[in-house]
Amino acid sequence: MADNVLRVLARGTASAPIHSAHARGMSRFVGRFDDYDLGTPFVATDERGIKTSGIMPARVCSAEPTTFAQSADRSEFTEQLLHLRQGALWPFDEATARMAGVAFDPNYGGEYVKGADGKLVNVAHRDALAARKAEADAANAAAAPTKTKTSAPSAPSAQEGK
Repeated sequence: MADNVLRVLARGTASAPIHSAHARGMSRFVGRFDDYDLGTPFVATDERGIKTSGIMPARVCSAEPTTFAQSADRSEFTEQLLHLRQGALWPFDEATARMAGVAFDPNYGGEYVKGADGKLVNVAHRDALAARKAEADAANAAAAPTKTKTSAPSAPSAQEGK
């Protein structure tokens, strides 16, 4: 008998937990990863007054499907099937949609598109990276020194020569 496999993508702002990871004390969500480029810088001060800077990563949607095999973990497979049926995940392919009994949208509600290389791209992540780059370019342009016309050095005076 062939193994049932779910292939899913994160959907919108819903965060479907990976229950087996949460049971081990790790915060993991289906189809999400931490992006430090879009993160928020912070400075934390400990109880001794020592400051430490860091970045709180942005949790974004991955364009790579997450797979769950029924034979690998039956309870995880069932939980993700429920998340799929509740609309927290996109079925990546028609087979997954049929298995879950949900409609397959090949455009994923406009959240994902095919890039120039033919691979799936998360639109919100792509746009956020482009906006961050534009902000950085504008800040760099504003901080760059502008060329100004400088006056010619004056000739040394008679007093300076003595």
